[in-house]
Amino acid sequence: GDIILRVAVTSIVIETDNEDATIRAIASASLHRARSGGKLDSLSITYHDRDSLRDWAANDMELGFAFRDQARPYIASQIVAYFFERMLKICSK
Repeated sequence: GDIILRVAVTSIVIETDNEDATIRAIASASLHRARSGGKLDSLSITYHDRDSLRDWAANDMELGFAFRDQARPYIASQIVAYFFERMLKICSK
């Protein structure tokens, strides 16, 4: 049967420690049966980066955009790697 993959960014967290900051992007993904909507599996992925507060805020948030550009493919690749194997197993049943 058909399977639906749902993906959502569940939170963006910024933690500061004196003059340093860590930013985390947390995403969740879940597989559902298309007909019943029943959840088959789920996964949570976190991507993080650390830099100085000064660097995060400099240059119109250029580092923030770079974080986004790095987080997006990392999270996507982790989801694809995990669920590709899972979908193959489910579809072959």
